[in-house]
Amino acid sequence: MSIAMTTLADKVRLLLNSGLFDERWYVERYPDVAHCGMSPAEHFVRVGQHIGRKASRDADGRASEFLVAYREPPAIDAQVDPGLCQRIASSGLFDDAWYVKHHASDTLAGQSAPVPELIADYLRRSAQDPSIDPGPLFSTLQYAKFHPDSRKTAPLAHAVDHGFAEGRAIFDANRVDAFLAENCEISLTSIDALLDLSLPVHVVHWADGNFFFSEIAAYLKAALGRAGYSVTCDTDLAKPESFKGNIVIVAPHEFCVHGPGKKWREPLLRQAIYLNTEQWHTSWFSLAYKFLKLSNKAIDMNPASAAGLQALGIETAFLPLLPMAGSPFEVSRAPLSDGFAKARYIEKLTYPEMLAQRPYDVLFVGASNPRREKALATLAPVLADHEAFIHCPRFDGPVRQGDPDMLATGDLVQIARNAKILLNIHQGESRYFEWHRLFLFGIVEGCVVLTEPCIPNRYVEAGEHFLECRLQDMPERLRWLLETPEGQAEMGRIRNNCDQLRARTSDWSRLAA
Repeated sequence: MSIAMTTLADKVRLLLNSGLFDERWYVERYPDVAHCGMSPAEHFVRVGQHIGRKASRDADGRASEFLVAYREPPAIDAQVDPGLCQRIASSGLFDDAWYVKHHASDTLAGQSAPVPELIADYLRRSAQDPSIDPGPLFSTLQYAKFHPDSRKTAPLAHAVDHGFAEGRAIFDANRVDAFLAENCEISLTSIDALLDLSLPVHVVHWADGNFFFSEIAAYLKAALGRAGYSVTCDTDLAKPESFKGNIVIVAPHEFCVHGPGKKWREPLLRQAIYLNTEQWHTSWFSLAYKFLKLSNKAIDMNPASAAGLQALGIETAFLPLLPMAGSPFEVSRAPLSDGFAKARYIEKLTYPEMLAQRPYDVLFVGASNPRREKALATLAPVLADHEAFIHCPRFDGPVRQGDPDMLATGDLVQIARNAKILLNIHQGESRYFEWHRLFLFGIVEGCVVLTEPCIPNRYVEAGEHFLECRLQDMPERLRWLLETPEGQAEMGRIRNNCDQLRARTSDWSRLAA
């Protein structure tokens, strides 16, 4: 059973906690509120929402939808469906020890209650109070805020039964960052432990997907071949129904949702190992997560993400992308591709040994979005005073080979070898360390990486192998590095540390050990 939210205090509290209401903006936009004898939130609940007033500058009606949804919260039966409890328990979103510590009702706190009983307790209590969460990764309030239709059931039940399959954003970026940072030192599974050496390995990727994922598939083929496996790499299995061997699916959010994998039967999908390429707070990761949990076997190209999946009970290996011989990431010095060289003005590439002599001061490569566009606009006065190579196109779908805005790996490497600083601006609020961007194309190619703060990992360290600063401090930091003797000395120190790191690691594959 549940208790409907009927009091004014309940509604005001939920509105303020939802993050959908901007009190200061509301008063400035509607000056009469300051003289009405009510708080801005109370005015919106009682009057504003009913006469069409906005809850914030960017409001889109979700504040009112949110309040309407919580007027009559979903009725949760005294005996919660056992099937739902099992689906929630297997999702990894409900952490029984965490829930008992933070939110369990007085009758269950401190007890060793069965997980289904704890899940039922959470469902009943969160229906009345959305500030109650099932674990460190899922926010009941946030999910209800962004997906008001989830209140027809319960936010967590909706996420498990519909949200993942529909590609809805399930994980809050800040919660993910905290979880990954807390678990970054956890022991990982080795790739050998995931595979049967006596059987062939078939690596598959979606033919119409992101070109970079096809390179990752080819890289994995080369890495496993060096390790003694018999490996093939293709865009499907010739006879999925009768295949015998190891299967590794690269980018399951593409292959299993849009590609041939959507026709594979569940027993084959349960047998596969999934190579995750996505950041946890994105809709693409939500699509992939269903498959990661289906087999509980994964590979990840980000060390912190690999550790996080391992902490969720998914046997996960870290695959560092490296300039390995025979792989797509072993790039020799070569002229830029004709199409790219004709489309862009390129400084003369001289490949100097000295960092200070590199022709480009700053290199930034990343898909455009409003956050990055705003950051680059703020950096424009600094970039205008220096030689900068900025590649920030918009994409509406997978970046395919031949796309006029695509920057091929070979071309990117040539530019990186001629740049002093590789700049990184996160795509969103997550502090995800993009290994391929920062390590493979930055540190390995001799750039000094300057990035927003990142989730720590066990392989490279901020302040030793790369530099961090807040986005608002980046213009000043860039000027200091490029225009002062002290900044140039700091770049030299970082570059020297990275040279030593590369020299110590004669066998790149040992990084994954």
